[in-house]
Amino acid sequence: MRDLIKSKVFIVGFMCGIFTFLCINIFIFFNSMCHHCVNVAGFPIIFFAKFVGNFSFTPSEGLTNNVNNYEWFYPFKLLADILIAVIISFIVGLILKFVWSRIVLRRLL
Repeated sequence: MRDLIKSKVFIVGFMCGIFTFLCINIFIFFNSMCHHCVNVAGFPIIFFAKFVGNFSFTPSEGLTNNVNNYEWFYPFKLLADILIAVIISFIVGLILKFVWSRIVLRRLL
């Protein structure tokens, strides 16, 4: 297992997975920003939501026409989002290492 984690091919695959999740999260956050709508952050789990504009939303009241803005941050959902990104990146690293070893093995034969 240590040899696997120290492998440069695995590290490249793992970092590509983390970078992909980071880019998707940034893309979702900046594309959801507007002045009269809901701003969200998080992929695959939304861990931040901000309701902006002349309306507000609460689970008990629903959508109302208040000037209040609500902002929700869920730290456990953020941890789950990070954990999912790490696990999937680990799997991407394993797959890349496996494919790379097959390519190198065919070249040697």
